[in-house]
Amino acid sequence: MDTQVRIALHSSKTHFVLLLALACAVFMIISALPLDAGWRWGCYLAVLSNTAWLLGRDVLLRADRSCLALVCDKDRHVSLVLRNGEQMSGVVSADTLVLPWLVLLNMTADQHGKRSLLLFPDAMAGEEFRRLRVLLRNS
Repeated sequence: MDTQVRIALHSSKTHFVLLLALACAVFMIISALPLDAGWRWGCYLAVLSNTAWLLGRDVLLRADRSCLALVCDKDRHVSLVLRNGEQMSGVVSADTLVLPWLVLLNMTADQHGKRSLLLFPDAMAGEEFRRLRVLLRNS
């Protein structure tokens, strides 16, 4: 078994579709609530701005704090390479979720607090997703 996995990340269509579906569902819920028009439009604006921020940072990888690559070791040490050139390193948290179609990678960074990455198979090349899952489950 490999002791280290290096992954270059790119945009995920699955993440994009799920984020937009979630935003649409929240819009429909807000529409059904008995709110005044001002509050309703405020809620729409909050959901829209949060969706746009997540789209830019986590889906399209256009923000300075977007993660473009990651390196994960057998000892649960992880390093992230951000778009602005900065590197974050830390330890994979125990609450990391590993599923066949999704990895929710939670890490406690050395100097930057906590960071979570939602990783789908189409965000990386070929066998990298499987190798990451195996490494996280067996470490």
